[in-house]
Amino acid sequence: IESPKIKAVLIYGPDAGQVDAMHKLRNMYTDGVGVKLDYRKALYWTQKLYDLYDEKYSVKNKVNIAAASQLAIIFDKCGEQEKACEYHKIAYDLSIEILGEESEDSLKALNNLALLYGKMGRIKDQLEYIEKVYDILCKTGKENDHDTLIVLNNLATAHCTSGNYQKAYELSSKAYRL
Repeated sequence: IESPKIKAVLIYGPDAGQVDAMHKLRNMYTDGVGVKLDYRKALYWTQKLYDLYDEKYSVKNKVNIAAASQLAIIFDKCGEQEKACEYHKIAYDLSIEILGEESEDSLKALNNLALLYGKMGRIKDQLEYIEKVYDILCKTGKENDHDTLIVLNNLATAHCTSGNYQKAYELSSKAYRL
């Protein structure tokens, strides 16, 4: 980083509570841009942002949902799947509370949690949550949307992983037909 002003913001800004500087540092460490890729340092700044937003907003909003989701992603990248699950669940619960169960953010949070469960080998939990996402999408008339096809494919993959090849085939065929 060549600019002394940028260096000052990045070095002194975060501790002074400058949100933009915290975001920049988190992104730099997450992506390895201008610094060595370091998920632990990204986790540090993501946690600081989450705590700041949690403290700042007595009435939770979409910022809190995004902060919880970001923290879950970074915990997963650090290999801490249980903590990642905890924060995906927080993002999901906040989404339902603030936006409703059928909101896009709620469904994304639930789908992210399901995919993480699959990664952890918790296929039963993965199936339960992906089926819930799929059912809500169908109930709201989005059965043929692009995102629904992705969820349907994820569901087929989870059934295949669980050994239920017939169900996996049926779902894959359905996705193909749509």
